[in-house]
Amino acid sequence: MRRILGFSLLTVLLGAFGYFSTINNQTVEVQLYGPVSIQVSLWVLVLGTLVLGWLFTEIYLMIRHPDRWFARLRGGWQARRDAKWQQRLDEFQDAYLRHNLNAARKAFKRIQGDAPPMSVVLQSLALQRYALSGHALKEEYAKLREQHPQNLEVLLPYLRAALEWEDWDLAGQLGRELDRLQPGHPVALEGLRQVAIAQSEWMVCLEQEHALMERFPQSVVAENLTEAHLAHLRQAFRTMPKRLEHWKLNYLPKHDKALQSLFEVFGDAAKLHGAGESYQAAKRLKKGFEKTGAPELLEELEHLYHASGASEAILELIGELYGSKYRTPLLRLIYAKLLYQNGRYGDAAQVLADTDEEEAANEPVVQLKFLVAMRQENAQEALAAAAQLLPEQSLIPSGREAATLLLAPKSDDGPPT
Repeated sequence: MRRILGFSLLTVLLGAFGYFSTINNQTVEVQLYGPVSIQVSLWVLVLGTLVLGWLFTEIYLMIRHPDRWFARLRGGWQARRDAKWQQRLDEFQDAYLRHNLNAARKAFKRIQGDAPPMSVVLQSLALQRYALSGHALKEEYAKLREQHPQNLEVLLPYLRAALEWEDWDLAGQLGRELDRLQPGHPVALEGLRQVAIAQSEWMVCLEQEHALMERFPQSVVAENLTEAHLAHLRQAFRTMPKRLEHWKLNYLPKHDKALQSLFEVFGDAAKLHGAGESYQAAKRLKKGFEKTGAPELLEELEHLYHASGASEAILELIGELYGSKYRTPLLRLIYAKLLYQNGRYGDAAQVLADTDEEEAANEPVVQLKFLVAMRQENAQEALAAAAQLLPEQSLIPSGREAATLLLAPKSDDGPPT
């Protein structure tokens, strides 16, 4: 703004000076040398003096302070180069977002000699997954890691790529390296979790999930992990209860007390079964179900029945549950299934007859009704169940579908209609 005002003021002054000089039309005789002289208008002489003064001043400054003068030239040149480099970078970014491989490759070559930032190098490498094989891409990532061994910007996409390739050894190595450089890094925890699942290292998996859910309790990460983590916990309490004796569940987002009680029941039942006391383990599961109503305990009770060699005593415990106020559709299905497997077809049919209309339409219930009817040689019940399992509409197309098939154009190369 100051420059604009100064320029405007200078223009006004020069215009006024020229106007009055033109009106007066004054000339000045300038003696050059000897008898030689010239007649010059006064305004030309004044203006020429100003221009010469500016030139002498600039020459003086350039001699006394050459760095300032060259700095202006260098700054202007650098600004021009920066603008051109930014334009090339913008062209690469546009090609990257569009996943235009040829345009991105050409744009990257134009900026490659100017030491592009690591983010641009990684973007260019990420696009190569559409052009290179997995082995070649691994080599490119390995070279980049050798050049930048402890750069998190390189390790993060390298770890994600290793997980995508399902190279669990490499992913485990990169995950541990990332966790060493940045302890508790969520990408490292998730990567080590996936490696642990692939290698069936369930305690490691639980530890990584625990760390993720404890550090980010209200996040979408915890929401997505909860169901899988609960399933892993149930499996762990079932197979290795001693290693989880002191495992605390207060990091879980909801129903901490109920879940704590549920997994305590799992752990106690697993210990009793491991000690050869399957019946006591079943009683512990029965009591836990009466307290919590958790369907997982019924599934574990069914698993325990088979693991104990189809114990009649455990079947009677399930029958006691069925006769109590805790009767649920899942309990009814499990009890009927075990009665059928135990050869008590009449009792299984009686239990299945107790289902309501909505429950009776469930496919597992219908399948079991069909099997029981076949064992009892009850053709009418078997046909009714079979009709539910395989309705007529699934075999015979509707009128519109049949018309579409009849009116469809015939092809000599196609299969016969």
